[in-house]
Amino acid sequence: MSRLQLTLITGTVIFLYLVLAAIYGNNQYINAEAAEILKNGFAVHYLQDADDFSGNNLLTLVISAPLRIYESVLSPLFLLIMLRLGSLGFLVWALKGFVSRVTLAWAAIIYLLSPWFLYNTHFSYTSYMEIGAALYLLTLVKLRNRPQGFFSCFIWSFLHILAIGWCLHFHYSGVILCLLSIALMFRKVLFVSIPGTIIGTASAGFLVYLGIQAAQTNTSMYLTHDFHEGYPGYGITHVYPVLKSALYWLRFSSMLGQNHLVLETGFNWVSASEILAQMFRIIWLVGVSIAGLLTMLWSVLGNWAAIIDVRGQLLTKQKPDSDSGYISIVAVFALLATMIFAGFAPILLTSDELNVIFPFSLLPVLLIIDRLSEIRLARHFLFMTVIGGILGIIGIFGAVESCKFAAEFNYYENASILVDSFFN
Repeated sequence: MSRLQLTLITGTVIFLYLVLAAIYGNNQYINAEAAEILKNGFAVHYLQDADDFSGNNLLTLVISAPLRIYESVLSPLFLLIMLRLGSLGFLVWALKGFVSRVTLAWAAIIYLLSPWFLYNTHFSYTSYMEIGAALYLLTLVKLRNRPQGFFSCFIWSFLHILAIGWCLHFHYSGVILCLLSIALMFRKVLFVSIPGTIIGTASAGFLVYLGIQAAQTNTSMYLTHDFHEGYPGYGITHVYPVLKSALYWLRFSSMLGQNHLVLETGFNWVSASEILAQMFRIIWLVGVSIAGLLTMLWSVLGNWAAIIDVRGQLLTKQKPDSDSGYISIVAVFALLATMIFAGFAPILLTSDELNVIFPFSLLPVLLIIDRLSEIRLARHFLFMTVIGGILGIIGIFGAVESCKFAAEFNYYENASILVDSFFN
């Protein structure tokens, strides 16, 4: 695949993503969490001086900062979409030295059009985690071998720790990245600069401190920080949370999206006849289930191949045999870190709270695709069109008729009402 072909495919996917993300963003239901996030961000913008950033945290800055650039309630939504799009840039940058251009084109399709990724295009603290996770993956690649030069090693080490702090600021599931770093350093495939790590730790610690302060002062903002329903080790004693985290890992790289997205599409708009609407619902459920299960099997195959690829290499300190071997080691360690975290987490984690592992869950599938990159390009184009089309259709239905998104919701109007409340 030439650079031009890769650019055209990626550009088309990005355009389709931006259209779908805009629909998702405007059709989102402003629940209590989203309303609290927006209110706090609007308060910083409208009730504080423009140069006063005291008392801020990332979750208020991502709302107030874009408003200071352009005065519109659409500005925070634009920033959210751009940050999530930027995470693809980090992912492609991380993978370009390991896989073919064909695989990079597949990465853009699977990543941006994933029902899991699109369905999280709403105002929530977990919606900002993917860019931190993708940056973290990029730093793993840059620090795989000790970077040449003090400055390069310092910068990537600093960004490595800062990416962890970014994710931890929004949700404590960022601990998964800490566990992964420890495992990779033990495995001797992650080399960090001591000065960069120290300064990065101080910066990340400050971000975590701001997150803790925000959680304590605005308990309704960080809803799942409430540990009353469980206790540390809840996942180990109940087992099911650990198994569910492994299942989420497999589902993230498939079309088997959120239950809300799949099960709550009613098709009542098709016809006044309940029988006809029910027939469309059955066709929809059967079609999505078949596509989801087939891609789920592909995900299982990819993860099994990754486990076979690193068999006998996880606990050694020798360098991986190949580039794909390194990516497989990262993926397998990320899966293990996820299951360990789910075991010690105080609650049953939801898919939103495990967003931090989304980029890593795609790695085994992309490695399997890369092994098939020598197949005729025309066949890849055909499958890309089919897969992209199916993902696009699932994405459209999720954006107009599901639990968190519906055509009757209007973010612009609801956010404008919140802004007006500061002047009335």
